[in-house]
Amino acid sequence: MKLKLRGRRPRPKVFAVLPTVLTLGNAVCGFGAIAFASGWAGYEPGTAMFVAGCLILLAMLFDGLDGAAARWAGQTSRFGAELDSLCDAISFGAAPAFLMLALAKFEQVGIPSRLLFVVAALYVVGAVLRLARFNVEPPPAPELAAEEKAKGFTGLPSPAAASVVASFPIALFGPQLVSDAAPTPSADLMDLWAARLLPLVTFGVAVLMASRVRSAHLFK
Repeated sequence: MKLKLRGRRPRPKVFAVLPTVLTLGNAVCGFGAIAFASGWAGYEPGTAMFVAGCLILLAMLFDGLDGAAARWAGQTSRFGAELDSLCDAISFGAAPAFLMLALAKFEQVGIPSRLLFVVAALYVVGAVLRLARFNVEPPPAPELAAEEKAKGFTGLPSPAAASVVASFPIALFGPQLVSDAAPTPSADLMDLWAARLLPLVTFGVAVLMASRVRSAHLFK
């Protein structure tokens, strides 16, 4: 006679690949953001950069779901953690930096190209350092886990930094896409100054990612 084991039933095997698919969806969105920002799709530049910004935000959604799916399916692993960081480096490191360069070129902000490249490179470096530090930091003791989580993160998380950069093209070109009215000179001037501000903001979030400054948890 076979004995039935009581307790938590294992998840179906089909769910074992779900966290990986979600993580790879993050990477695909990041690559898509780079492709659209480069003008590959042939859209008008404003539309292309708006889509690129939205894809970075969509990558954040995938990044938030993959960990939850892994815990739900009981498939947390070192492989998943490393894959997540590699995908984050694309979506929240390379893609926002490239988007900043594309926006600055389109708006002709008057900042030297070499300086813009340095800012973009520093952003990528900050994101990679933040991800690497997160991977090697030992987890807190179980009795201190809740307290450490309440304190927030050490350094600005790369998804939060990427969302700041991505919000600029969304804010600049989103209203134009839903309105048939021609942009006024004052609106064009505001767009130009916003585009000029973006490299400074990009540099700021790059420093915050590489720093030890505490940042609040999104849900806290």
